Amino acid sequence: MIDVHTHTPRGCAIELRAVQTPSEAEGFCSVGLHPWRVGKLSDQQIAEELEMVAKAESAAVGECGIDALRGGSGERQREVFAAQVEIAKQRGLPLIIHSVRSFEECMAVLRGHDLAGVVFHSWVGSDEQAAKAINRGYTLSVGPRSLASSRTAESLRTIADEALLVETDDSDITIETIYEQLAELRGTTTDQLRATIYRNFTRIWPSGWNAPSCCSEPRN
Repeated sequence: MIDVHTHTPRGCAIELRAVQTPSEAEGFCSVGLHPWRVGKLSDQQIAEELEMVAKAESAAVGECGIDALRGGSGERQREVFAAQVEIAKQRGLPLIIHSVRSFEECMAVLRGHDLAGVVFHSWVGSDEQAAKAINRGYTLSVGPRSLASSRTAESLRTIADEALLVETDDSDITIETIYEQLAELRGTTTDQLRATIYRNFTRIWPSGWNAPSCCSEPRN
């Protein structure tokens, strides 16, 4: 199984570990300047952290993005997000996005950038927003918050297979449970969903990761 965004790795899936301090980047991880931290840092500190993100040994940039409810000035968040989009572009790395009531703002920053992959983590949004993201080739990662939103859960029934990933984020829910709940929602089996998610994952990360020994490729 794949867990494309986790703060608490458990070792029984291919896990992309979310790291918020660049100095802690090690192994298969994503590292970025989270929007919640933007309002807590000086301009100098932000510049220093962005430089570390640009040099970190990571498999993706993020999570980064815009949060309309937390993190200080929206304009400052947009500037920091745009800087990390540029880092991802220059390094040829996928981008893991944190978007809270800021979908259109994030989409505007992303416009015109050809990236290795764009993943909206912990996706919560409308059918219309999902369609806009998918039309650009972006991927929606489903986690506990996604499934807890009735509006989002309903849209997840029909979202194209190639647009889906799954995650545990910072919850105590296991990745197995996420697979089971999403498979039931979509009227498929967990084995079929595993194959779908695995294909999507390897499209974005075709190399440069190591699967734990307890993992195996899904049956087709």
